[in-house]
Amino acid sequence: MSNQHMTYTLDKNDAFPMVRIRLPKGERILIEPGCMVYRNDGVLLSATLNNGGSGGLLKAYARSLASGESMYKTEVESISDDALIVIAPSLPGQIVELEVGEKHYFVNDGAFLAMDDSVNYSMQKQSFLKAMFAGQGGVYVMKTNGVGKMLINAYGSFDKIELDGTQTITIDNYHVIAWDSSLNYDIHFEAGGIGQASRTREGIVNTFSGVGTIYLQTLNIRSLFNAIRPFIPSNQSK
Repeated sequence: MSNQHMTYTLDKNDAFPMVRIRLPKGERILIEPGCMVYRNDGVLLSATLNNGGSGGLLKAYARSLASGESMYKTEVESISDDALIVIAPSLPGQIVELEVGEKHYFVNDGAFLAMDDSVNYSMQKQSFLKAMFAGQGGVYVMKTNGVGKMLINAYGSFDKIELDGTQTITIDNYHVIAWDSSLNYDIHFEAGGIGQASRTREGIVNTFSGVGTIYLQTLNIRSLFNAIRPFIPSNQSK
């Protein structure tokens, strides 16, 4: 583990950003599988289990089945002083940096993009009800530890809510992508239960309280699916 942090620039930070990362020799970072756009010869890529520091192949496989998260992460190693790798998220949207150290975060797996090797994480299993209702992280969410930089991406634009301990906030579950680990949160049906939720189309929500920051995305993949579903041909024979 090095004491250096990845140096990067955002080629664009609009709807279609790319991250240009330069690494000194011997530096390692972790990225989401499949996010590479291109690299030079100073970079080596290898797969590492997404086990969050515990468990092995079977646990990583079980988590991938339960939550739909990636079974692997990709380790990027620099073998020269001019190593370059360019990455991009799978969904269009903005990228933001989390400074891990003084604060730690819960991150829904679909939001992770890259992080220093000085940042560690564990895959935290949620309670039964939270796991059953969760729209993004599912059964497991990523919890950070260590010190360094982490990049996360939104589907659409980012927004940020700061809680000072005097109020609570309720947010649609599919719009929450990361939050301070110091916050209390509860996943539940919007007021009125299942019946009311079916009429208002405001279903599962997160209610947060305490002191900390919540990161949101303006779009959600569920709404996109519902919008295009009428246009998907049916496999049923006529």
